[in-house]
Amino acid sequence: MTLTKIKTLSITDYINILMVIFVFTFPISAKKVYPLLILLIVLWIFENNWRDYGVEYTSKISKSATGLVTINGLITGGNNGTLVGQLPAEYKPLSRQLTIQFCENGYVRVDIRTDGYIEVLNQGTRDNSSWVGLQFNYPTF
Repeated sequence: MTLTKIKTLSITDYINILMVIFVFTFPISAKKVYPLLILLIVLWIFENNWRDYGVEYTSKISKSATGLVTINGLITGGNNGTLVGQLPAEYKPLSRQLTIQFCENGYVRVDIRTDGYIEVLNQGTRDNSSWVGLQFNYPTF
C-alpha cells in the first residue's frame, strides 16, 4: 500500500477561497465599499514575501465612482526586482503607471502594469527588511 501526500493549503489558498465565497454570497453595490472586500483584496494581492509594514501602515485600495483608483500603504520583505502582487481586474490601469516611491533608504521605482501586477524595480541599497511606500492615483476609464 502506498500513501499519497495530502496537499496542505497555504494562506493564499485560504484567501482565494474566502474571495470566491465573498463574491458569491454578498450583494454588489456601487454605492457601498465593503471593508472586508478591501481587506481581502489587499491580502490577496501580496506575493514574493511582500507584506504590510505594520498594522498602522496597512495598505488600502479604493476606487471612486468616477473610476479613479487610490492605493496607499507601506510594504516590506520582498526582494529586488520582484512582483508585489496582482490587482483584481476592476483596479487595473489602462496604461503602465511608472512612479518613484519613497523607501527607507531613499527612493525606489514602483510600477503598476496593465495586467495589474505591482512591480518593485531599481531598489539600489534597499534590503529586504526596509520598507517601500505605496502611493498611487490613476484612472481606469
